Amino acid sequence: GFVGAANPRTPADAVRVIFLGPPGAGKGTQAARLAAHLRVPKIGTGEMLRTAIAKNTSLGQQVHPFMETGNLVPDHLLVALVRERIAEPDCDRGFVCDGFPRTLAQAQGLEEMSGDPRAWVVFDFEVPRPELMLRLSGRRWCPSCQATFHLKNDPPKIVFVNQLAVLLLYDGDPVWSDVEKSSYERALNTPYLV
Repeated sequence: GFVGAANPRTPADAVRVIFLGPPGAGKGTQAARLAAHLRVPKIGTGEMLRTAIAKNTSLGQQVHPFMETGNLVPDHLLVALVRERIAEPDCDRGFVCDGFPRTLAQAQGLEEMSGDPRAWVVFDFEVPRPELMLRLSGRRWCPSCQATFHLKNDPPKIVFVNQLAVLLLYDGDPVWSDVEKSSYERALNTPYLV
C-alpha cells in the first residue's frame, strides 16, 4: 500500500522491522539508516557473529568453525543469539533486523520470542544476480575493528597496516616511500581482510 494509508503508531508501540534479501542487496545499509532514524538498534547477525568470534565468547567459539569454512551457522545458534540480543533494554522500543530470519526455523524462533508477526514491517530486497556478484566481489571485512568495506563503493582511507606497522595502501594508492618492496610483496600474500 501507500504510506498515506499506513496506520499511525503511538509512541508506546515497539517498532519491529525486518530487512530480507540476498547478501549484497543493501539490507545492512538501509537497516542502519532506518534504525538511526527511528533511534532503535539494528540487529545484524553477521556483525554479532563476527563480534562474538573477535571477543572469543562461548558462542564465538561454537560458530567460528562454521564461518571459517564458509558454512551456514545452525539455526538454533542464530535464534539463541537474537533472543539474547532483543532481551536487552535498548530493544524495548523496538529494533530493525538486518537479514534475520533467513530460514523457516529462524522465523519460527523469532515469532516465539517476539509475539504477533502481524506487528512486523518486512522489506524484501530484490537485486539482479550480476549486480550482487559485483557488490560481493568487492566486499571486505576487517577482523580487528569489525568494519566492513567495499573496494570500489566504500573504500577505507587506510586499508591495511600490517604487524610491522608498514602502511600499505592509502586511498587505494601505494605509498612507496613507506613500503619496502619485500614487505609489500609479503603482505600482499597474506590475507588481511576476510
